[in-house]
Amino acid sequence: MEFGLLGEVVAHAGGEPVALGPARRRCVLAALALDAGQVVPSGVLADRIWGDHPPYRAKLTLASYVSRLRAVLPGVVKQRSGGYVLDVERSTVDVHRFGELTARAAGAPGEAAAELLTEALALWRGQALTGIGGAWAEHTRELLERQRLTAATDLADVRLRLGEGAGLVDELAHRAQAHPLDERVAAQYMLALHRAGRSADALEHHRGLRATLAEELGADPGQAVSDLHQRILRDDPALLVAKDVPRQLPAPPATFVGRTGELAALTGRAPVTAVVGPGGMGKTWLVLRWAHEHQREFPDGQLHVDLRGFSPEETPMPSAVAVRGFLDALGVSSEGRPTDPHAQAALLRSTLADKRMLLVLDNAADSEHVTPLLPGGTTCAVLVTSRRHLPGLATAHGARQIVLEPLPDHEARELLTARFPTADPAEVAEVIGLTGGFPLALGIIAGRSHLRLGVIAHELRASGIEALDSDEASASLPAVLSWSHQALTGEESRAFELLAIAPGPDIALPAAAHLLDRAPVAAAKTLDGLARTSLVAKDSHGRYRMHDLVRQYAIERARVLTADERETALDRVLRAYLGLARGYDQVLDPHRTPPGEIPPIPAPAVTHPEALAWFDAEHGCLLASARTAAARGGHDLVWRFAWVLGSYHWRRGKVDDDVLSWQRGVAAAEQLGDRAVLAMAHQMMGTSLAKAHRSEEGLTHLRHALGHAAGDRLRESHVHLALAWRLHILHRDEEALPHARQALPAYRELGRRSNEVHALNTLGAVLLRLGRDEEAVPHLRESLRLSRELGSPISESGSLNLLGEVAQRAGDLRTALEHFEAALAVRRGLDETYSFSHNLMMIGDVKLALGEQDEAVRLWEESLRLTKLHNHEKDTEPLLERLRSVRPGTAP
Repeated sequence: MEFGLLGEVVAHAGGEPVALGPARRRCVLAALALDAGQVVPSGVLADRIWGDHPPYRAKLTLASYVSRLRAVLPGVVKQRSGGYVLDVERSTVDVHRFGELTARAAGAPGEAAAELLTEALALWRGQALTGIGGAWAEHTRELLERQRLTAATDLADVRLRLGEGAGLVDELAHRAQAHPLDERVAAQYMLALHRAGRSADALEHHRGLRATLAEELGADPGQAVSDLHQRILRDDPALLVAKDVPRQLPAPPATFVGRTGELAALTGRAPVTAVVGPGGMGKTWLVLRWAHEHQREFPDGQLHVDLRGFSPEETPMPSAVAVRGFLDALGVSSEGRPTDPHAQAALLRSTLADKRMLLVLDNAADSEHVTPLLPGGTTCAVLVTSRRHLPGLATAHGARQIVLEPLPDHEARELLTARFPTADPAEVAEVIGLTGGFPLALGIIAGRSHLRLGVIAHELRASGIEALDSDEASASLPAVLSWSHQALTGEESRAFELLAIAPGPDIALPAAAHLLDRAPVAAAKTLDGLARTSLVAKDSHGRYRMHDLVRQYAIERARVLTADERETALDRVLRAYLGLARGYDQVLDPHRTPPGEIPPIPAPAVTHPEALAWFDAEHGCLLASARTAAARGGHDLVWRFAWVLGSYHWRRGKVDDDVLSWQRGVAAAEQLGDRAVLAMAHQMMGTSLAKAHRSEEGLTHLRHALGHAAGDRLRESHVHLALAWRLHILHRDEEALPHARQALPAYRELGRRSNEVHALNTLGAVLLRLGRDEEAVPHLRESLRLSRELGSPISESGSLNLLGEVAQRAGDLRTALEHFEAALAVRRGLDETYSFSHNLMMIGDVKLALGEQDEAVRLWEESLRLTKLHNHEKDTEPLLERLRSVRPGTAP
């Protein structure tokens, strides 16, 4: 059977026409034929037939139309889940045959291209979809008519390159009249007139074009038309010479969405641009899409070569072979051509001089691979794709580099919804999450549009990257990644496999050096080699990361490692993370000491904010390390990870993370059975729960801690102090007071001065709550003195806040303000945005009492913003109450 849409909608069976019936039925056939071989959902069909005005019981009416079509077209119109399909080869539909012919013509030589385009245009029998009305039909007609115009214009280009002129004048005259703003048509018409001996008419047409563009668009003709105008003025003899310029571009990608930023970057092109990224990231598709959209800017032709830099079956194409291929395409005779490769490269540069050509050098192995193919001047443009970064091109040739990343969510969603228009948005989001926006993965999925997207999501969950395998290597993600892997050195391959088992989303050099068991300089060299292959990305902070799908492939590859190699490497990196965290934790609080030894890897000379920034960067890896240690039964590591993260979690207000860490820590301590570790773990768990507003649970753990600490005076003091503070927070200060009093003497006797500071502050806070200010003040002043002597800014700010509270209650607002602002200055210096939000609230209270309401509101609003930033919703209510008291109606 054959189907025609390029004119009246028709069908033929065995060469005989089929009676299709009225226009609506023909519209159904056209809507199915346009997506021949693919399921068209019922809703989409209804939109194409009726648009925004479907009839009553449209679904039944549609089923009736389809039923009648099935009767006259037996065996080809079929019902599928959710829709219908015209189950035929796409080539039986003239629209698709037209597209195939024009795509083949794009890479064919002159005579063959002319034949293909002539055959394609002969398929048209008039206006597309004749006799069908509606918005969809009109829109489709416009799209097809533009394709027809493009094909006709391409054919005129080919015929002009073959030397024709006079025979094209009438055809081009009509086309130029129908499309007065189309500069490409205008240039063709001018050249045909010039070749027909009507140069004056060609120049007159240029004047008319210029006037029309100025009036309609306020613009002058583009560079190509202007150059042609000048060449006609000087009677350039080259315009009369038949010339078949090379047009070697492969067909453009059939499915392409997004990449608007990258396309724009290519448009503002440098003479040489390298598009780099891992296999399957869409480098070739991007370059070909841009090249086809801009090919008219290169009237002297387009050259293309696949250098096979990462071919699984062949060695990379030698540069000298590619040079010879380009010389052949440019018509340079082989007679007298030099045999030396360097001389041939020089001849290529001479041949390209002053030409306006586009060179696409696909799949380059490295910078040296493409250097002999580069033109010497700036009139040509060169696009290079590679899986390796090509710094040599930038250094020696000023090349600009575009690094392709995965598609952003909105572009990935656009691609999937185009192929799965009825898919549940949640399924679309899940597939995007599972593929991470990897273009080849999404393209493979789009090619399976005969399946439900939910089924594909299930396959991805069950099989991971193997679900994206296929018989065709070029459309198989595991195969494409394997080609990149084959190009690695032995050391790079080992590093790639070890990185797959490292905990966390990324890794920095210090931890990676331990993982690889290499000195940092050697590790950096290996990792940077991996980054140049694009299997690993290196960010601006020097951290290395794999795309999730690449990591899945690397995990498969890691099976070549022995169990001992994997376990030893994991143990090295886990202990490295623990030691690094201990070193930076000592910067945050040099007075903290764990109950068991945690050997630190000394941190460089960093400030308190820099130590916090280190934890910010490594937090995900440290949590992942703790999880990995727990899964391996490394109980001695698990509680230590919870401990070294404690100060950071408190400083940044990461209460939920701290609770989860200590849940693992308590479980690990119970497995170890060490009473000192058990007491500490329950104490820290109790403190974390209390911070998470789970006070009763917290008190239970603290009482367990007290039981485990029995006989250990120092640990008992730690637990008493924790109990005193938690009870104080709960306004149970009568219960808190004896615990606070018990802790202080032990710290003094044991010489634990840093702990003594905390005990003094806690005792002072409890006494203040009980209204015993005179008794509290000496403790707070002693705490402030000791804090400054010991260089403990956290304790200092706590003492200042409590002394400010004393002054505020006594009515000495100026002194209170001085103390609160001094405490805030200390906290700001530590970059502790979570903890100084409370200072802002207290300063706001004093400002209100001093009559500075606007300033009070500003401070409370800033405090509220910081509290919400750290997701502590329960702490927002006191601030909202204050704001509502002066500004009723304040929204939560």
